[in-house]
Amino acid sequence: MAPALMKAGPAMAAAGPNPTTVPAARVQRRTPPDGYRLAVKAHRQAVRPSRVAPAIAEAVERQTATIGS
Repeated sequence: MAPALMKAGPAMAAAGPNPTTVPAARVQRRTPPDGYRLAVKAHRQAVRPSRVAPAIAEAVERQTATIGS
């Protein structure tokens, strides 16, 4: 059973932010290795097989050509 939700009362509002929370540290990003960047590039360039029936793809192309002209 889930706990019941409660509205914050005046006592909770007066307490302010939780003093035990620590501000987030800045994350310093490192340059990715060349192999990683090459793998991402190859993945993006890979041709994915079409899941659309050829007749539908042709109809979409005709419609796009008609709208564009």
